[in-house]
Amino acid sequence: MINILYLVSTLRRTGPTNQLLNIVSNLDKTKFNPVIVTLSPEPEDTLYSLFLEQGLKIESLNLSRKKFLTHSYPSFKKILNKFNPHIIHSSGERADLLGYICALKNKNLFHITTLRNYPYEDFVGNYGIKGWVIAKIYLNLINRIEHRITCSNSLKEIYLERENIITTSIQNSVSTKRYYLINDEDKKNLRTKLGFNNQDFIFINTGGLLLRKDPKTTIEAFLKKFSNNNNYKLLLLGEGQLINLKDEYKEKNNVLFLGKKSNIHEYLQISDVFVSSSSSEGLPNAVLEAMSTGLPCILSDIPQHRETFGEGKFGKFHKLYDTDDLSEKLSSISLEIIEKENIREYIIKNFSSESMSEKYQNFYMKVMLKNEKIRCFNN
Repeated sequence: MINILYLVSTLRRTGPTNQLLNIVSNLDKTKFNPVIVTLSPEPEDTLYSLFLEQGLKIESLNLSRKKFLTHSYPSFKKILNKFNPHIIHSSGERADLLGYICALKNKNLFHITTLRNYPYEDFVGNYGIKGWVIAKIYLNLINRIEHRITCSNSLKEIYLERENIITTSIQNSVSTKRYYLINDEDKKNLRTKLGFNNQDFIFINTGGLLLRKDPKTTIEAFLKKFSNNNNYKLLLLGEGQLINLKDEYKEKNNVLFLGKKSNIHEYLQISDVFVSSSSSEGLPNAVLEAMSTGLPCILSDIPQHRETFGEGKFGKFHKLYDTDDLSEKLSSISLEIIEKENIREYIIKNFSSESMSEKYQNFYMKVMLKNEKIRCFNN
């Protein structure tokens, strides 16, 4: 039995937390014994209960960010002694730092990180010059971690080409049991439940109001074509630093800012097309979730989006930051017929949570086997 500690900041409702849930809920429990360890107290918007439903053990250091540097290792050491892990699998800056320190101090402990963004794109976009400094420090840490996984092939290439950091790629996944296609009658009933008409043509974005998600381009492109047509609607789910957009477009009745939702799958199921203008991604959870419900997509033309469905068989790509190009794509796709069943089948075949978890399990076994061979050789 291989004991694995999964080390994360919290179980807040985010894409990385969903990916962790996809991994651990599909583990072969006859081979792996997982324990989730969080660094900080849970926020209100947490997936904690979903992990408990899987029968998973969850421990927390309950540390604030201020106490992390001084208190994290002594607190975590107690958990190490309690569960005697073979592997620490971390994700996120603080978790990666603690995992690295533990591996340094415990030579029989193997440390794996999953990288879900490129720091210079993510941190600089959020924090400016301060973000550049954080990114530089974090990349130095990443370079020291022995076992590195990226969540997409595109991200793997970025780390190699820009930083000369070698990683293994295991693509993100989606729970096809939670995000599924419904029939027309169920769609009609669900629209009524959520307050929408069956005659509406609904575009949706679930990426949040973040700078790198560039929701303003999506909104402006939509309004160029459909500003005066309330039968067309744009739904924006999630929050972020661009929350002021809600006030900026409050007079637009067909641009709806719905905030955070726990039933994202239902809003996807009532929609017709998913739209994203994001400038940077790992491998977008939101796109995989949309496609799993059968939605065609209009996506900004970045490598991580291209990786989801190649040359546009299940949607279209628009030029980055180009509202005119996106506006034309929005207008034309509303007239096209794309078989939703084919989109979902593609996701099941290529991006299921079961398949991703199996790849992680194989990686764990390779890490254990490799280090066992090294021990035998040294002896």
